[in-house]
Amino acid sequence: DGLGASLGAIYLSGRKQVGPFDPEDRARLEMVARHLAPLADRLIAKDESRARADHTLELRAKLPASAAAIAGRSRAIADVLRQVVVAAPVPVTVLVRGESGTGKTAVARVLHDASPRAAGPFVEVNAGAIPESLFESELFGAEKGAHSTATARTIGKIEAAAGGTLFLDEVAEIPLGSQAKLLTFLQNRTFHRLGGTTPVVADVRVVVATHQDLEALVKAKRFREDLYYRLAVLEVGVPPLRARREDIDLVAEAVAARLG
Repeated sequence: DGLGASLGAIYLSGRKQVGPFDPEDRARLEMVARHLAPLADRLIAKDESRARADHTLELRAKLPASAAAIAGRSRAIADVLRQVVVAAPVPVTVLVRGESGTGKTAVARVLHDASPRAAGPFVEVNAGAIPESLFESELFGAEKGAHSTATARTIGKIEAAAGGTLFLDEVAEIPLGSQAKLLTFLQNRTFHRLGGTTPVVADVRVVVATHQDLEALVKAKRFREDLYYRLAVLEVGVPPLRARREDIDLVAEAVAARLG
């Protein structure tokens, strides 16, 4: 009473006698509460200030506008942006790891936009959405007559990404047979269209993403070990929202804005 809004409670226990505390005990307790309240108020304000602090400001200043799609201002998101700042200008393959829905595609886009290839195309391929029988044609293209639907030469995603970035999402879903051809491309930057005999050269930076445990898939012989080492030259880890609860409101606002 008379202390304003409640910041908490003081719990007393251990009395040998049953019944209420006497007025003198209550007076002492209220005196202690009055001294503790300002301290508790400052601690709460400090915690709220930390929660409101934007740990990403300095890093976002070094990145293109597309970085706004990576919602959050926590230390965890700052660490993601720091990894992007380091990896973007380096002309090597980048592996983006994270659970489904954590924003791996947004990270891949910023890696492209912050790289020297920003003016080139950004071509996205979801490996998990392409039937195995069509994967090689989709990725490498096909010469006329290479298969029943190839009525003319078709350009694959690698060729379409020339001068820019090829983003392979759900890379763990690439069929084993196609993994070997992707490895060959990563080694010498050349490939053959399906049904073709002439090697095609493509200047492409590759970024891949997965929510799966690639190391476990390698041990299970479901993913080529040599390809894994070619892909994991640099890594960017994207934490789940449960690991950065202070970003929940910002992420919700970003989702609502995208949905219109």
